[in-house]
Amino acid sequence: MATPQRSMCVTGPEMPTVCPPILTTTPGSPRKSASAGVSHAKPVIQPEDKLDNEAKEAEERLCFQNAVEETLEVPNGYLKVSVLLFKWEEKLDEYHEKHEQEITRLVALFEEKFHFDCRVVHLSNSKKPQHQLNREVASHIEEYDDPHNLLIFYYTGHGCSVGPQKKLELTATRRPTDNKSGKRPVACWNEAERPLLQSAESDVLTILDCCFASNAVKGVSPTGRTYDLLAAAPMNERTGGPGPNSFTNALIRALEDLVELKRFSTLQLQQRIKKIRETPTVELWDRLETGQYLPITLAPLDRTEVAEKRRKFERRAAEKASLTIRFSLVEALTIKQIEEFGRQLPEACKKSDVLVRNINWMGMKPSMQRGRSFKGTAGAFRAASRIRRLSNASTKRGPGQKISPTSNKRSSSESLLSPEVLTMEPDAMSLSGDTEAPSAPPSPHSETVSEAH
Repeated sequence: MATPQRSMCVTGPEMPTVCPPILTTTPGSPRKSASAGVSHAKPVIQPEDKLDNEAKEAEERLCFQNAVEETLEVPNGYLKVSVLLFKWEEKLDEYHEKHEQEITRLVALFEEKFHFDCRVVHLSNSKKPQHQLNREVASHIEEYDDPHNLLIFYYTGHGCSVGPQKKLELTATRRPTDNKSGKRPVACWNEAERPLLQSAESDVLTILDCCFASNAVKGVSPTGRTYDLLAAAPMNERTGGPGPNSFTNALIRALEDLVELKRFSTLQLQQRIKKIRETPTVELWDRLETGQYLPITLAPLDRTEVAEKRRKFERRAAEKASLTIRFSLVEALTIKQIEEFGRQLPEACKKSDVLVRNINWMGMKPSMQRGRSFKGTAGAFRAASRIRRLSNASTKRGPGQKISPTSNKRSSSESLLSPEVLTMEPDAMSLSGDTEAPSAPPSPHSETVSEAH
């Protein structure tokens, strides 16, 4: 039986595609209690499916874009990356000392190795914590939001699942209802992140080191940017507290390893964390579900280089047309082929005097069309001819007349090339089996959509 073919699409957008950075995290040892809202969204990589299609497509797209943008000198880094870290203040935090140690290490890594801006916020209960969380998130967006920037939000502490929708509530203790002074030390993350889903222009990466972290996936808003959520635990599951086996500790170790690559994606970060800490499973969620997922890529920030590339790009002529091309492939492209294709395609355009601003990968998809061999086509034609002859003969018979047994046999010249059997009944005629010979399994072929700008 023929295997499905694949199709690949590449397009060229008017503005440069910003490739986000990558990172991973892992839970800790002591148990923290937290929960979050239920959603029908799916993680980028399913916990038990390493060959998840969405993850594979994202890797292909990222590989192609990196190669194209490097060749065309399209700016593919962020101008600024700002990190806002949340924890509960000392008197409320059950693991204050250990949380403080992990955050100090994480901030040092972001600032010294990645050159990101960092700020730590200690949530208190002197006033309603929800207002403080909402205000800090909104203030961070107001100060740093820009289509060329990346906003990172990090939380470590307890979490719990609240209400029929199981929204994620951040809590200072495992029993926030036991609080006897001040406001209850709780805040709903789903409420605070609304502007990140609805109005922010930056790419966003949220990292939640708490129980039920994946429950934060509640509702999405389609848009032309990326919002990744890296969760320490799957939906409705718990994770460990601070310590050698914590999610944050695994995150730090993964970042320290991956920074040597100079550039990596959140998919790579997730996989590296999984190797460091197998359970509970760290999950990566596409919060916007755009259908064209491109994972965030992380890299040490070189603002001067990125700014210079962006200035050169903006001086180029504006897009006046776009071109879509479909490539029918004999086999699906490997990652190595995709990368080389991304390098050579801009060069081919240049040699042909085709001026392009950028080229965007829109996907490589399986084609369900089955190839038909010459023998199969000939066999199908002879089968159709025989049916017509038998049909004409039947119109000359009287009602209910049977066909003689010999008329049901094929001559050697009429035999079909595939194993179908032609049967005649008094009042019905049926053709069973395939009318084409089995052909060599077609490999995935791809549609590539390229837009010239």
